[in-house]
Amino acid sequence: MRIATKRYILIWILAFSAACSVWSLSYLNSEQFDRLDALVFDSYQRLKPRQWAGSDVVVIDIDEASLKQIGQWPWPRTVVAELTDRLGQLGAAAIVFDVIFPEIDRTSPLLAIDGLRKAGAQINLPKNLELLDNDRVLADSFKRNVVVTGVVFSEDGTSELPEPKAGSGFSGSLPPDYMIKGIRATRNIPVLDAASSGIGEISFLSTGDGVVRKSVLLKPANDRYYPNLAMETLRVVQGAGAFKIKSSDGSGEVSGGEVSIVSVQVGALTVQTDPVGALNIYHSEASSKPTLSAISVLHPDSTGATTATLQNEIANHIVLIGTSAKGLLDLRSTPLNPIVPGVMIHADMIDQMVSQTYISRPDTARGLELVVSIGVVILLITALPLLRSVGGAVLTITILGIAIFGFWSAFSDHQLLLSPVLPVLSLVASYAVGSAANLVATEKDGRFIRNAFAHYLAPALVERLASDPEQLTLGGEERELTLLFCDIRGFTSLSESMSPVELTQFLNDFLTPMTTALLNRQATIDKYMGDAIMAFWNAPLSQQDHQRLACQGVLDMQMELVELNKRAPHTLEIGIGLNTGQCCVGNLGSNQRFNYSAVGDAVNVASRVEGLTKNYGLDNLIVEETMMGLEGFAFLEIDLVSVVGRDQPLRIFTLLGGSDLAESERFQHLQKYQALLLEAYRAGEIASAVEYLNNVRAMNFRELDKFTELFSARLSQFLSEGVPKSWDGVFKATEK
Repeated sequence: MRIATKRYILIWILAFSAACSVWSLSYLNSEQFDRLDALVFDSYQRLKPRQWAGSDVVVIDIDEASLKQIGQWPWPRTVVAELTDRLGQLGAAAIVFDVIFPEIDRTSPLLAIDGLRKAGAQINLPKNLELLDNDRVLADSFKRNVVVTGVVFSEDGTSELPEPKAGSGFSGSLPPDYMIKGIRATRNIPVLDAASSGIGEISFLSTGDGVVRKSVLLKPANDRYYPNLAMETLRVVQGAGAFKIKSSDGSGEVSGGEVSIVSVQVGALTVQTDPVGALNIYHSEASSKPTLSAISVLHPDSTGATTATLQNEIANHIVLIGTSAKGLLDLRSTPLNPIVPGVMIHADMIDQMVSQTYISRPDTARGLELVVSIGVVILLITALPLLRSVGGAVLTITILGIAIFGFWSAFSDHQLLLSPVLPVLSLVASYAVGSAANLVATEKDGRFIRNAFAHYLAPALVERLASDPEQLTLGGEERELTLLFCDIRGFTSLSESMSPVELTQFLNDFLTPMTTALLNRQATIDKYMGDAIMAFWNAPLSQQDHQRLACQGVLDMQMELVELNKRAPHTLEIGIGLNTGQCCVGNLGSNQRFNYSAVGDAVNVASRVEGLTKNYGLDNLIVEETMMGLEGFAFLEIDLVSVVGRDQPLRIFTLLGGSDLAESERFQHLQKYQALLLEAYRAGEIASAVEYLNNVRAMNFRELDKFTELFSARLSQFLSEGVPKSWDGVFKATEK
């Protein structure tokens, strides 16, 4: 007991130390763990994407069809102005551009006239020159409608930041180092921004793998706060004048640790954020978002759209204008799709904030994950030394499954981002180290068993006992086996003509190649009974394809018999019976001596079927349960028979060859005639059965000669004596 206790404590300490290493690594290299967590959270969204809430948002897509009809981007500003006015006329609540116009329109007529004048041309211009300036035309369109434009922040931008259209206030303290300095921008030309109702930042929070997961709602830059495009749109639509940022020590909040952002309020909407003020974007499927091609708005006749239809889809809606065209470089990656137009993400954010659907990672998430990790590790390593290797693996998988399902349920039911990465890695590390230590200790015990039993048991059994000493007890387990019995026909007559030495050599020459054929097909040799062999598959090791292996073994044994007969003084014939069924398999015998063997009805059936082979003149018979579902074998149904000692009839087949024969036209004809023969025979239609039997004979399969003679005799008896009234199509065997 003292030795077992020392072993238990050693395994416990080593396994717990492995988990401690993982926990330490998670804090020393938190960035790598954060990346793994992000991948897990992505999988959550793929498993359960957000349902589109049906907010009044529609996307106008500058798609390939629009570019094909209007021309390549950038379009003349007059075309963009036409699109803007058209949307305004259709009743759009706000028109939001997820595109930037950073340069003047080089197609503007005013620029062309200026060039002509420099070349010496005399040109008289109308008084209203603004009509010749495409940028002014677009700006006027912006003024006539409710328009939100975009800006992109960068440290190496070409322009100063524009003035934000709305102010911002704080409830609580400003987080340390929150404000960012030295930010420049890629922005619209000033005349367009001045004409717009709002300006929003259109980029997303950068990640190492490029997947869009977050967007900061109010970006601090150069002592001012700039809303992102979705947030600014919601401000403009509500007519709100300012944003309100609430931090963790603000009114109504309980501060715990460093000051962080809690929410951003605009108008009647309060939006939950992460500690840096970013929205965790809960993506919906791109196909769920209402989308119209830009060309259907500009030229509805070309797409079959009507004004009434367009008005129904656009009136009182927030209209986001963006592009899915590949050449315009506004394609992003999300957890749901590797290629998504950026405008679709802005639409998702608006729909998410309007519907107040959030996913969040609690401040206590990392601590909770650590507590769960410690709990599952202690549970595992407490039980691991007491279990066998398979039991330890099953327990580990079960705990992993429960932990993963629990974290998934937190997301699925409560939209909480909790990661199983730390529990899984610590559990796997504990299991690996604990199992290795347990294996070393078990091997030490195994050496004792090998030394004690090596002189008494077969090496294979010794190794099994060394790995699992409990197998020394009597009894076994119930398992589906495929069983084989093989016997030499006429062995008694052969043995009478041989001396004991010759008989021994004869049996060795026969059993050796037959055994090799079986072992090559992963059979377990149960026993030799004189000239007979008993073998089975699917024990002691599980074999999913045990029926296929057994049938391949039969074909291999037939090939070995052909080679053996080429050099043997006597031509040998064998009978093989195959059956599949539930058996009790294990160490069977007495307390003094036992063998690994199988018993059960399925064993008896296999033996009886082998005995029938001589009656049918076939070298193998296979019960239906063995050949069901197998392909690539030439199986031929032989009879429906009731064997001695068993009332339930068996449908038996013979195996004539492999896939080449099975796919041949000749064999398929044979199968057809044989099926018709058996159908007529079982129905008592003897005249038809005789006709089909002649068809079978005409196929000239020599292996079936004795079978056809047997059936010819049965049919002749029926013709002369009549079919018995009790005939049910089942042949009753009277011999084993």
